[in-house]
Amino acid sequence: MRRNGRLLVILGVTLALAAVALAVFALTGGDKKDDTTTSDTTTTTPKDIVVVQAKRDIPAHTILKTEDVEEVKVSSDQVTPDSVQSVGEVVGFAYSVDLVQGQRLLRSAMEQPGLANELTAGNRAISLAVDKNNLLGGLLHDDDHVDVVYTISVALTRVLPTEPLELPEELTLRDIATTLPPYGESPGATYPYPGEEGSRFTISDVPDGDPQAKLILQNVRVIRVVSGEATGTGGSQASSSDGSYVVLEVNSQQAEMLTFMENYGTFQLVLRGPDDADTTSTSGINLERMVTDYGFPYPKTVRVPGPGAQ
Repeated sequence: MRRNGRLLVILGVTLALAAVALAVFALTGGDKKDDTTTSDTTTTTPKDIVVVQAKRDIPAHTILKTEDVEEVKVSSDQVTPDSVQSVGEVVGFAYSVDLVQGQRLLRSAMEQPGLANELTAGNRAISLAVDKNNLLGGLLHDDDHVDVVYTISVALTRVLPTEPLELPEELTLRDIATTLPPYGESPGATYPYPGEEGSRFTISDVPDGDPQAKLILQNVRVIRVVSGEATGTGGSQASSSDGSYVVLEVNSQQAEMLTFMENYGTFQLVLRGPDDADTTSTSGINLERMVTDYGFPYPKTVRVPGPGAQ
């Protein structure tokens, strides 16, 4: 039994020494550095990156131009992946929200502009079917400015005002024509001469009426010129169109006028110079003014020769 006890003591001491050795080895090995392992402690230094910002306050949906934006440099740690980094990315596009001066632009807020983006607030766009003549032979372009001359044939039907008269009951309607005094005499100007001040008239558009032409609208912007092929539909002027259209920027009143012109009579677009915004006053023109003001020839009456004329 004693022998066995010694063995147990020896075994215990051996195990204790082994544990101590392992502990020392572990502590010694943990203090050593592994030369093959590198520490990733390098710090990235921010650098300057170009971004695009607004140079002024810009309403939403306005088509952006070069003078509306500018490129500036900012630290890369202040830039998001959505930031616009070149003016070329935004020119010709619109922004979906209002921009304030100095605000940076984001790609996600850019939008492809439509026709409505080109209208000044309060204005409207109206399209007119036109022929090659109104396209100035194909030389009319977007952003040109035009005047509009309207032509229509007019017949004047005069309505002569009358004054009530007290007549004896024995007079018949036929007697009235011989009883009324001449114009200007008592009992007064009952039947003023047609055309005198105070006379009334109505205007009707008839094919055989007196042609009239007048410059009605001035300095209207052409938004688009659209060429096409003949369709044969539309108003009186559209029937001669080759399928081409012009889109004009007008106010509400001008839109009504152009709608009327397109459906009744004809119109002529007159191109203006790029720097000419002045309005002019015109008298309009008809056959009477052509004869009296411009010497336009007209047929004279013919006198039949008397008896015995050679």
